[in-house]
Amino acid sequence: MRAEDAPRDVAAWLSPGDGAELVRAAVEGPVDGFTVVNGVSANRYRKARHGPPEEGLGYRPSGDAWAG
Repeated sequence: MRAEDAPRDVAAWLSPGDGAELVRAAVEGPVDGFTVVNGVSANRYRKARHGPPEEGLGYRPSGDAWAG
């Protein structure tokens, strides 16, 4: 993240590590059929919250655009 980035600019940021974790969870998770999830890191200013679909997959993001 750059110093001039505003919170709204990085609210939906997905770190490479969290992206890999989301793919792993989607492949290995207990899901039959299709599900829609929010592929967003744990950014402190994120707009999309993680709910039952992400929790059901076991997706636990840890990246934060502002921590870097």
